[in-house]
Amino acid sequence: MAAPILAHWRLDQRRGFTRVLGQGALLVAIGCAVVGAGLFFRARGVGHWAIPLGVFIVAAGPLRAIIGMHRLLVVETYLAVRADALVWSAGTGAPLELPWDALRAVAWDEARAAVVVEPREGEPLLLAQRFDGVTGPELARRLEQVRKRAALGLQITAA
Repeated sequence: MAAPILAHWRLDQRRGFTRVLGQGALLVAIGCAVVGAGLFFRARGVGHWAIPLGVFIVAAGPLRAIIGMHRLLVVETYLAVRADALVWSAGTGAPLELPWDALRAVAWDEARAAVVVEPREGEPLLLAQRFDGVTGPELARRLEQVRKRAALGLQITAA
């Protein structure tokens, strides 16, 4: 049985949410403008095609937002701190579990703008993603602090 999660950070999805919701709102506004134009120019024969088109565009706005939000929320990308390991889930496949005693260091690399997790053996793990509620340097500092506590055999409570 895996140790309980003491701290975790989800991928920062604010830009994606803003883009998807903005596109949905834009479609609703365009649809309303098309319906309004159809009603205004009804005498010129525009209303018979503009009003149904506008209604369709209005309905497409919330649909676009719902589908886009689902695509953003279905991917489980997170970084978790457990008492026994650091867990990285990129949203595809099984999460990568890195036991604390298998890590050499965790540091912030300014040049690559990424948290670098260096195992004792193998290639380093680069975390260039933005996480919700924490900056990259702060995340690296917290993870290194937990790694050091684990290396000294101290109890790990939270990051």
